[in-house]
Order: sequence, then structure tokens, then C-alpha cells
Amino acid sequence: MEIQFNSAWSDTPTLVCPGCGGDYLHQGNVEVFQPSHEDAIHGLHTIVGSAITAIDGDLANNPSRRRDGLIIWFHCEMCDVHPGLSIVQHKGNTFIEWLEPLNRMRTDDDWVIPNLPTNE
Repeated sequence: MEIQFNSAWSDTPTLVCPGCGGDYLHQGNVEVFQPSHEDAIHGLHTIVGSAITAIDGDLANNPSRRRDGLIIWFHCEMCDVHPGLSIVQHKGNTFIEWLEPLNRMRTDDDWVIPNLPTNE
């Protein structure tokens, strides 16, 4: 899915929602995936959000099959879409794309990570 920007209202383009085309996207949780080595199935997975910070070794949702990956989750004011924007590296190139399906976002309440303290 193509990443689009709106430059009608500002000199600095704004990111456009892949669901409705609006530009009222709010950043949510951020996930960082750092494999211990190339092609590793274990490594460091860090989740940071407004009500959660957690670390585990699960790379199952890494958007990169081989290297570091990053997902920035958004929610749109104009529609019900909660898209994830992935940034991955492969052979020296950096790829940026929207994850599918668009409503894959997990909220702070959905993060259940064994053996880690909660914010309660």
C-alpha cells in the first residue's frame, strides 16, 4: 500500500491515513525489533506506549524477515483505521510501508507479556 502525504496546509507534508485519506493521524505504541544476529528468531523486542513499556525476546511480529524492524502504530480521527507503519532494512536498503490488515493495532490493554511487571 502506497504511503501518501498531504502538503496542502503546510510546508511540511503530513502523513495521510491509508484508510480514509485524512491527515489526522495520532501516533500510538512503537515496537522495535532487534534480532541477536541476521536471520535470528530471538533478540530484543521493545514496546513503548503511553501506558506501557515492555521488553521481551519475541520477534514473531518483526516486519523484517532478516534484520531490524520498527512499527509505529497510529489511530485516525477521521475513521476507524488503526494502521501500523513499518520500517525495515534489507541489504542496505530501508523500506517503509503500511502493514495489512489496517486494523491490526493492539492497544495498551492488549499487550500481555509474561514475567514482566504491569503498570497497574
